[in-house]
Amino acid sequence: MQFLTPEKLYEIWHQEINSYKGRLYVRPIKSFKEFRNSTKKVYFDKCVTFIANNNIDPVFYFKSIIEYFDGSVYDYSILASFKSIEIYKKYLNSINFNEVEVITELKRNFIFLSEYLAKNNIKTINIYLEENKFLIPTVFRHLIEKNISLYFLSIIPNVEVYIEEYPKDVILTYLKTNYKNKLFICKNRIISTTIGLKMCQEFEKILDKAKEKYILKQSQKTN
Repeated sequence: MQFLTPEKLYEIWHQEINSYKGRLYVRPIKSFKEFRNSTKKVYFDKCVTFIANNNIDPVFYFKSIIEYFDGSVYDYSILASFKSIEIYKKYLNSINFNEVEVITELKRNFIFLSEYLAKNNIKTINIYLEENKFLIPTVFRHLIEKNISLYFLSIIPNVEVYIEEYPKDVILTYLKTNYKNKLFICKNRIISTTIGLKMCQEFEKILDKAKEKYILKQSQKTN
């Protein structure tokens, strides 16, 4: 592990919190004078030994806390605390990509959405994304109810274009401020696999096929 100082840790923190807020270029800190005279320094002092003793990756550690508080960290006492360890461990679990589990979940999501579209006579995925767009979009409701996953959301064609049209407060409530980064990471993980790439490229074709299969199955039941 690299040699850490309070200043180095604060520099990492500065980088991560600005990246979380969507700033593509983050200027390096030129002077640490203000930081050294601030009340927050004591918490970064504690972090030096805390991170070393617990074998923690400082980048992921700060990412986990920043994401947990959605970029609004006002109480630095969370640093070097037992609570922060819990947050860090949960974060590490969330970023571990299990290809089999995710692909299985995507298949389940395709089945759910195809049946929903068929039952509600929704012709296209675009119409689905427009549903309740000025209230609580149906796609968000399905996400919260775990009928679809964030991975599935990330491969819906042009999904970010539609999300941008949703009410800002609704986006913040359901996806938080860094949703573009989350969707980008999810999509890139999926397309790194052969099956995932095919699902992404043939999304609408797979969805239509699943919908036709459901409609055929329902018609056979009535005959």
